[in-house]
Amino acid sequence: MDVVGFAKYLYKKYGELEAEKARMISLGYAKTYDEYKRGVGYIEGLATAREEVKAFLDKLHDDEDLDT
Repeated sequence: MDVVGFAKYLYKKYGELEAEKARMISLGYAKTYDEYKRGVGYIEGLATAREEVKAFLDKLHDDEDLDT
């Protein structure tokens, strides 16, 4: 697997994890406010990681456009 394939895998996986955690929170799995805050922090972390991977992929795409 090349770097682009790995980045795409991470982007997809982080999205799946983010959606699953959001689903769990929305269904009331967080029994305390602290659990809720941890879950929201987890989602925010995954969203940030996804944004960084997306920016990386966009930059690679832009750099390829400059080379042609």
